[in-house]
Amino acid sequence: MSMDWNWFFSSLSQSAAAIVGIFGAFIITKIFSNQTLFLAKKSKLRDLLVQAQRISDNANSFNVGWYNDNFNKSGYRDFPVELEESFPRGEDLDEVTDEFLENYIEKKTSLSTQKLRM
Repeated sequence: MSMDWNWFFSSLSQSAAAIVGIFGAFIITKIFSNQTLFLAKKSKLRDLLVQAQRISDNANSFNVGWYNDNFNKSGYRDFPVELEESFPRGEDLDEVTDEFLENYIEKKTSLSTQKLRM
């Protein structure tokens, strides 16, 4: 029986084609899964950008200058010191009544008007 080289080369080419086909299938599957993942992330990013724009619009509607002028004055920054002097044992902050707060604000307001008159 004589060996025919055509069988060898035919089998070799078919095996190579099968291996190339298997690798190609893996690569195409990976591309499709990456594309799906990319589209999901793109959609999530778009939603987050819309949410960030909504938060930015809400933040722009606040009047920070007015807040700082009326509630964050330097004269009111010593309020924690006033609390410690009035409640030295560190009682519960529920004991800080509206009357205590009004007296503090009235005292600070009268001091600031006295400084303006001078």
